[in-house]
Amino acid sequence: MSFNSSHPVIVFVHKGYSGYLPHTMACAKISNPESRFILIGDEQTTAVARDQGWEHVSIGDLDGPDLQRFQSKYRLIATKNHPDFNLPYDMTKFCFERYFLAWRMAEAQAIPSFWMFDSDDVIAEPLAPFAAKLFNRGANCTRMANNTALRGLMDTPTIGQFCNFTTDLFANEQFVQGQLAHYAGLNQMAAFTDMSAGSMFPVSSPACVDLSNAFDGWHFDNCILQSHGFEMTRLGYFTTQMMKRLKFDGRHFYALYGSAAPVKFATINGSGLSPKTFRWLQHCLASRAQNIQYTGEISSSRPSLAREIAYQVKRRAKQLKPPTIAS
Repeated sequence: MSFNSSHPVIVFVHKGYSGYLPHTMACAKISNPESRFILIGDEQTTAVARDQGWEHVSIGDLDGPDLQRFQSKYRLIATKNHPDFNLPYDMTKFCFERYFLAWRMAEAQAIPSFWMFDSDDVIAEPLAPFAAKLFNRGANCTRMANNTALRGLMDTPTIGQFCNFTTDLFANEQFVQGQLAHYAGLNQMAAFTDMSAGSMFPVSSPACVDLSNAFDGWHFDNCILQSHGFEMTRLGYFTTQMMKRLKFDGRHFYALYGSAAPVKFATINGSGLSPKTFRWLQHCLASRAQNIQYTGEISSSRPSLAREIAYQVKRRAKQLKPPTIAS
């Protein structure tokens, strides 16, 4: 893998506008001020890229034969109750397309390797030291999402190989029919996703590294709402949903892992978190950059009790509302 050790390239791919996006983009710039930042997006992301000081590359400018071939072969392979069958666009498909878009962008701009995370990932630490260690190990890519999806640091040739591998899977009718039969037999909502394809991609250690726990004392988070052995706390006052009990000591985010020493978090996957929590995460990093000795823990970013009561009342009223009967 070839990479720029002092100025790594950080890439997000995002369609439409999401309220968390300004916060995750700002956090990346705070923690990696010397990096190059590229947002691959659409007309709804142009303004946020400009406001956050990121380069913006239009999805429409990255069309090409490899993406077109994938789109011609792709099918949504999922249980019947999967929402992508009824959404305005197929989110599962777009999660695959992200790799093709990033690959084409990197080739067009002669970028040999780059970091690519989900756009709701908070990058909390400088990435260059981790890239140097991965390079020394001989890694060409990393996996996240519980060691399935290609995510994190990857070189451009490897992501191209993954794109071709993915298209070949969908072009294999025997494989597709087998997967359709598999998902037809499931009761719980599920789909064949980029994580499914990533787990099948034939590259293994040391060429591909599970990023989540690749470095002693550090964690690249797969999902803040999943335990992975860390201490947990409630997401809100009423909900049973839990999240990792992150704390900030003025320099790093960390959490307790059993009886072991606290583990520092290099990235935090914010899927399912409230806007208030994203603001808190950004506030922590901004205070560090300004040498303000702020400390706190993630539970302080829960929605207020009054706001959560209002939400629960509204949710309950919606559940009790009589169904509309078509005439």
